[in-house]
Amino acid sequence: MINGMGSHITQAEAVDNAELSQDAEKIEFAWKELGRGLWLAAPVLEDIVEVLQRCPNLERMAVPRLSERDIITHLAPIVTNTMPRLCHLDLDHLNYRPLGISHLVQSCKDLTSIRFGRPQSQPPQLVDALVSGHGHSLQSLDIRRFDKLSSLGLNIILSRCRGLKELLASRETYPRGWNTVKMTPILSTKDMVMVPEEPGWSCRNLETLELCYSGMDTIFGIPEVLWRQLGQLPKLKHLSLQRHVTCEGLAVQEKESVRQAVYSWMTLPDLRRLELRGVNAFMDETLVCDVQKQWPQLEWVRYSYD
Repeated sequence: MINGMGSHITQAEAVDNAELSQDAEKIEFAWKELGRGLWLAAPVLEDIVEVLQRCPNLERMAVPRLSERDIITHLAPIVTNTMPRLCHLDLDHLNYRPLGISHLVQSCKDLTSIRFGRPQSQPPQLVDALVSGHGHSLQSLDIRRFDKLSSLGLNIILSRCRGLKELLASRETYPRGWNTVKMTPILSTKDMVMVPEEPGWSCRNLETLELCYSGMDTIFGIPEVLWRQLGQLPKLKHLSLQRHVTCEGLAVQEKESVRQAVYSWMTLPDLRRLELRGVNAFMDETLVCDVQKQWPQLEWVRYSYD
């Protein structure tokens, strides 16, 4: 069955299934047609390797829970040698060490979309593997589970992935009781520096951006360095900003900062959705009325204290 179907498989998801029989001789593959793809439950490494070796047309792959050694020794060589069309990589199942995943990302040729899980750390080589190997082809990047990405690392991605259309870098929802003050922001505006010899964010095709930025006591509203960069993304359609720390009061500086930011985004011709979280000054009624009058193409505006 594998021989007959392998060349037609374009999508595979390999996941652990604890409910399958522990007797290896009784393990069976479950196949289910998914349009252009296929769902695969294969809890044994040898089975995964056997199937993937016979799927040369694979375009999408959700990587199973494998050890770093298995990724480097088995999975990466298969991707390099037998999967020239692989362009969508889902790593959400993995809590991994960065060396193995960097090796896997580098083994792919021209990825257009990547979704990451939560790595144990994010050293420079992980960002380097992204931008050096796929900066020209990457269109969608989901790093919402990165909790230690540096501001410089994020700016490198935004500066060098010129074809990027979707960047999801906002925080996940954490259980109640977590002290958000102790959580590291994805982007700290106090050290938001541009990459040397790079003209700011070059991803002019960006359409969707979800971003969490720092809101320390000395930072009011939306910092100018941030909203000016956002105002230079002409194709932006969906913008979601989540401030890392909210303030109780409505400072005059914060009101003016948010007002300037929102008015600057009114010049973006394609913006259809705006979501601001943790920016209390956006509750200003005058600003909301101005947005509704001067921004008729806007389909949805959300303002909250969350």
